[in-house]
Amino acid sequence: MIKTYFAAPHVLDRMHSGLMAPYLDTLASELQSRDYSRKSIRRQLRNVDSFGWWLNQQNLTAAEITDDLVGRYVGGLHRSVRTGYSKGYRPHNARGLPRLLELLRGSGVLSPVVISAQPGVDRLQEFDQHLEHVRGATRATRIGYLCQVRGFLKHVFGDSDPDWTKIGPADVASYITVRAAKLSITRRRDPITPMRAFLRYMTGEGLLPASLEYAIPPIRQWKHATLPAALSPEELNRVLVVPSERTAKSVRNHAILLLLARLGLRAGEVRRLSLEDIDWRLGNLLVRAGKNHRERVLPLPEDVGEAAVSYLKDWRPQSNERAVFLNLCPPHRPLGSSQVIWSVAVQALKGAGVSTPRPGAHLFRHTVATQMVRRGATFKSVSDVLGHQTLGVTGIYAKLDLPSLAKVALPWPGGAL
Repeated sequence: MIKTYFAAPHVLDRMHSGLMAPYLDTLASELQSRDYSRKSIRRQLRNVDSFGWWLNQQNLTAAEITDDLVGRYVGGLHRSVRTGYSKGYRPHNARGLPRLLELLRGSGVLSPVVISAQPGVDRLQEFDQHLEHVRGATRATRIGYLCQVRGFLKHVFGDSDPDWTKIGPADVASYITVRAAKLSITRRRDPITPMRAFLRYMTGEGLLPASLEYAIPPIRQWKHATLPAALSPEELNRVLVVPSERTAKSVRNHAILLLLARLGLRAGEVRRLSLEDIDWRLGNLLVRAGKNHRERVLPLPEDVGEAAVSYLKDWRPQSNERAVFLNLCPPHRPLGSSQVIWSVAVQALKGAGVSTPRPGAHLFRHTVATQMVRRGATFKSVSDVLGHQTLGVTGIYAKLDLPSLAKVALPWPGGAL
């Protein structure tokens, strides 16, 4: 099978004599069945072969491969620096190894994955179920909550098993204070809600006293201390200029940007958009329930519809997937995370020469709200378009109506400066 992808005799000789030789043909066949491109299959086969030769140097066999061993190998590879990746971007040399592990486990060479015991893992799983079934939290919310709780347990117990009886008010206050100090002004209250939810859950289970909840220190954060960041009309036009070079990437990304900039969708809402959500006859777009469990129907602007049609008819890969936006490289699957939408927004801003302290998809959401308020829209209308759960969330944009605020402003003591 690998002869389909490599013709050079020295390459084939190397692969046939390597530690991974018995698995390369099966791996190539599997990748081909998943519609990976020829270029991607060649790269992944090379990477697996290189990993095999590295194992040989370590005097290890295929049966001794573990996730930790793969992590050690990948950790020794060079990582490129990319915006948004604090630890660097995973090198291309590592691609193909996850599928190799699946293959080895499926063929019985490796034992099935056994999740090692982690401090409080059973209790965290129960807390996760509580968040999902009792509080109705979304998957993204639950991941964020569990991340904070794991950080708290790490802060108090290190790598040891947690002893719930030893958790005291000082531990709670210390974690919140230390964690908040590492966050920006707008995010320093992030640990409070997850920790409060966890402590209340543990109190209900009888494992912690109710008094611990009151040990969470207050974190000062003025709600309306700053104006929400937004693009000016001129900056927005520069970002949304129609790309001169028509490629699958440029057309897809332009449609994504228009959804962000015209309708104020969240990154996750764009990612989850399906073909059934667009009503072409009525010109409506259904935004599925997400962060606040509420659906909403928005009118589909003409330029957004035209960009979507262009992508769907001429540039979207052939696929049985129902998601509107797919990965550019085979296999063409739905976008894996909202990080892709964030990257599209950041690249567009950078390409247009627009500098902003907090670039990303949410900047376009603020821009939509800003434009609506300045054109005289009611806060109820802004709330309905953005899908806010309460008008209190929309209140941040009241500061943008400067003419109305000027009418109620008190004179400066001592007269005009």
